Amino acid sequence: MAGLSAFAVAASFSGTRNLLEKYVVPKPGEGPSDDLVKNGFFKVELIGKVKNQQKIKLQLTGQGDPGYGSTCKMISETACLLLETSKEQTGVGFLTPASALAKHLVERLETKADIGFKQI
Repeated sequence: MAGLSAFAVAASFSGTRNLLEKYVVPKPGEGPSDDLVKNGFFKVELIGKVKNQQKIKLQLTGQGDPGYGSTCKMISETACLLLETSKEQTGVGFLTPASALAKHLVERLETKADIGFKQI
């Protein structure tokens, strides 16, 4: 967290931002190769507590680079599902996509975006 915070502070000032752009931040075209994007993967463990304070763990896995491949699949599939279900009434105010779409989003990401969800 300290490194990320330092980077954010440095990027907020023009002098240090110019140094970051010159020596740290990749130049256009210096991103990952197509092979890396296609063959990348990720595995994340999420830990939370439910109302009765019981701890739950979820494993999220995916094929494809998380920054370049999987993220755009997740966003696109979420947008498509929102469009398909936009006429449903929930009876509540604003919701996050996860709380509004719940299991429908999980099912769609598993079948169309190579994302896996498993309770551990």
